[in-house]
Amino acid sequence: MPLDSFATRSLRRADAQAEQLIGVTRVAVAAVLLVFMGFVVRRTQIPAAVGQSGLVLSVTIMTTYFLIGVVSIAVVRAGVHKPWMSWAFGISDVLLVLGNMYFTSDIRGTNPSIALASPAAFFAILVFVSQLFRVRLRLQIVLTLCLLIGLLALTLAAPDTLLSPLDKAFLIENYERQPNIARLVIVAMIGAVCIVAVWRTRRMVHDIAHKSEQTRNASRFLPSELRGDLTDERLHQLQQGRSVDVVVMFVDIRGFTLQSEKIGPRDTTKLLSGFREFVLSSMQNHGGVVDKFIGDGALLVFGLNDPVGVAAQNALQAATELSTAITAWSLQRTAAGDHPVDVVICLHAGTVIAGAIGGARHLEFGVFGSVVNEASRIEGLAKQQDMHIVASEPVFAAANLSPTGWHDFGKTVLRGSADPVRLFGKDPAPATH
Repeated sequence: MPLDSFATRSLRRADAQAEQLIGVTRVAVAAVLLVFMGFVVRRTQIPAAVGQSGLVLSVTIMTTYFLIGVVSIAVVRAGVHKPWMSWAFGISDVLLVLGNMYFTSDIRGTNPSIALASPAAFFAILVFVSQLFRVRLRLQIVLTLCLLIGLLALTLAAPDTLLSPLDKAFLIENYERQPNIARLVIVAMIGAVCIVAVWRTRRMVHDIAHKSEQTRNASRFLPSELRGDLTDERLHQLQQGRSVDVVVMFVDIRGFTLQSEKIGPRDTTKLLSGFREFVLSSMQNHGGVVDKFIGDGALLVFGLNDPVGVAAQNALQAATELSTAITAWSLQRTAAGDHPVDVVICLHAGTVIAGAIGGARHLEFGVFGSVVNEASRIEGLAKQQDMHIVASEPVFAAANLSPTGWHDFGKTVLRGSADPVRLFGKDPAPATH
């Protein structure tokens, strides 16, 4: 069953808000035109038969348009708006426009081919423009096609004959002062609708840009496994967890606690920032994922998206590259009068459970299992042996490489583990004084 994602809920909410705004537009347009018609009736003597029938039609159309607006506002405010209702309201608008033009021609006894000459054509444009508040492409396409087909059927399907006296009279009447004023009023309302549409679009773009900025900044605090895709569906998949063969790497700064007490908060923060930049650069170059930074240390994972053989080779290369880079950085710091930096890097391979844990308030991606705990124990042994890098035999086995040039520490039983593991070390740590 597909998830009701945040994006889907947001689109539904935007759809309801758009329907309410269109409803307000309907009410406002109908009210203005009804007031205008009332003003015209008071200032002008309406001819008996045809004129009164046309007036009744116009009042009926505007009243219906007003009521559609009231209903659309009511269903949104009541919280009962459904997606199909937008279709119903939109199609009602199109039918109202076409019906207005058709019955206007029918009452006057004119050829429908000249229906677009009346102010009703401008009303059609106004109704159509108000639909732009919606964010539903399919609905907009269907309404456009319905209106276009209806207008074609109304105007072009009529017999192509010479204009009758009634047709000529209709054209003359519709370009007198009052119809032109009606057109100007409708054009003004079209402009107002366009202004509101542009304002709403700008606000939506601003909100999206603001959210994008927040997401970009928040992603700095997330592991790369979460950073690329934060949809509800993706997070749901991560919460299911999965077993995967990986290489786990621990990186830690030697003597950090004592050093931080000597250099103070500002230089400590600067030191950690530089250290993490080196770690991130090395991981990105070799397909690693930073599971988490813990104070002066980091837990990294290789193989979440690669075969474990490739991951093991990448991890060994990343460890060597990081060790070399940190050593060079330490020499630069020493030359500049700063304290040197020395790190220990340990690698271990095995099966872990990878996934996101937590609830609605807080979610964290991580890897869990005995391999992670054993890698932490190996890190402690690496510090005791004064090595920059220590890797377990399973890492070399996964990489299909021989530990040539590495110091063999033999098999060691790690605390909390029953089976011994063979360890190899490389590059004695340089002196830090």
